[in-house]
Amino acid sequence: MPRDLLPPEPASREKALQSAHIFRSKLIERCAQVERWIAQMMASITPATSGKSRPALVLLGNRLDEIRDLARKSPERFKNPGRIIEKMDQFQIYSELRSELAHATTEVLVLEDGSVQIQFDNAGLVHPLIERRIILNEDKMREIANSLASLVNQIRQLELK
Repeated sequence: MPRDLLPPEPASREKALQSAHIFRSKLIERCAQVERWIAQMMASITPATSGKSRPALVLLGNRLDEIRDLARKSPERFKNPGRIIEKMDQFQIYSELRSELAHATTEVLVLEDGSVQIQFDNAGLVHPLIERRIILNEDKMREIANSLASLVNQIRQLELK
């Protein structure tokens, strides 16, 4: 264990873990709201075909690419296609963060000055030379959650023509 880390007090550790779980839950929920918005938009734009059926499970990253591509190739279908692309580009970083945190273990770190940080370690990546680790404090988690909530509200207001 690095010298600057101390074991946290049990009550402080539990409170920090609860904050981390709430943050992760909000992140996943907000991303699901955008995913649902994209799925509903795509369902209302693209006609059902009698040919090959679309897979039931489409990953969020694929959905983002799909709606951006449609906004570029068929801008006439959207009220403001440039804004669709812009907002999906802004959302991409949150989508990637969601993917990392959804598959991460959580650990509380208390620094010598008493400040608390949450360490998220990607559980699926086990390699002796590579570690995928995200470390956030409560202020940063709050900032991310608030920024994402604002962006999701903006996305949900985007419309078709």
